[in-house]
Amino acid sequence: MPIRRPTLKKTQAKKTPVVAKKIVARKIVEEPAKSYRTLITEALVSLHDRMGSSRQTLKKFIKEKYPSVGAAANFDMYFNNAIKKGVQSEIFLQPKGPSGPLKLAKVSKTDDKKPSKVVAAKKAVKVTKKKPVVAKKVALKKARNVVAEHPSTYREMVLEGATKINTGKGASRIALKKFIKEKYSSAGARPNFDSLVNNAIKKCVDSGELKQPKGPSGVVKIVKIEKSSSVSKTKPKKRANGVTKKK
Repeated sequence: MPIRRPTLKKTQAKKTPVVAKKIVARKIVEEPAKSYRTLITEALVSLHDRMGSSRQTLKKFIKEKYPSVGAAANFDMYFNNAIKKGVQSEIFLQPKGPSGPLKLAKVSKTDDKKPSKVVAAKKAVKVTKKKPVVAKKVALKKARNVVAEHPSTYREMVLEGATKINTGKGASRIALKKFIKEKYSSAGARPNFDSLVNNAIKKCVDSGELKQPKGPSGVVKIVKIEKSSSVSKTKPKKRANGVTKKK
C-alpha cells in the first residue's frame, strides 16, 4: 500500500506566502526619509572604494536598498543636483573631473586641527599684549635720560667739551664733536649738527670765552679769566689795609 502524506503538502503551501509577506513589510518600514546627499554619502561609505565610485554604481546601490527612492520619476535630476551641491560645499570630491568617480572629502583631520589653531591664536594674543608695555617703559626711560642729559644750548656742550678735553694744548673741532655725540646722542643725531657746533664755537670766541691761538681752523682753548679777576679784587684790599686811622 502506498504511503499518503497529505499533511506535509498543506504545511509547505501555507508557509511560503507568510514568509514573503513578512519580507515585504520589513522593506517598507526600513525606508527612512533621507536626503539625496545622505544617501550618496551612505553609498560611498558602504562601497568604500579608494579610487572612488562612479555615478552608475551609486545609483544602483540606492535603487537596490531604497527602491521607492529609485522609482521616483525625477530621481536622476535630484541625484545629480545633490552631487553638484556636495562638490561645491567640499563634502564630495571629483579628482578626475565632473564625469569621473566620486569620493568623500576627508573632514575629520581638519576638525582635529581646528582646536590647536585656536589655542595657538590665543597664546599669540597674550604675548602681543605684553610686548607694547615693555616697549613703552623702555621708551619712557630713554626719553627721561635724554631730557636729563641734554643741556639747554650747544654753547654749554662746547664749553663742557673744551674743559674736559683740554690738556693744555686745546681741543680740536673733531674732538669736540665726538665728545658731544658720545655724551648727548640726541644732539649729535640732528642733521644740522656740524653747523650748530661751529656757530656755538664762533659765538664763544666772539664773547671771549674761547680762543683759537692757531686761527679759525686750529684748536680751541678756554680763556682763563679767574686769575685776572682775583688780582683785581686783591689789589684794592692791600691799599685799604695800608691806610691807618688816627685816634
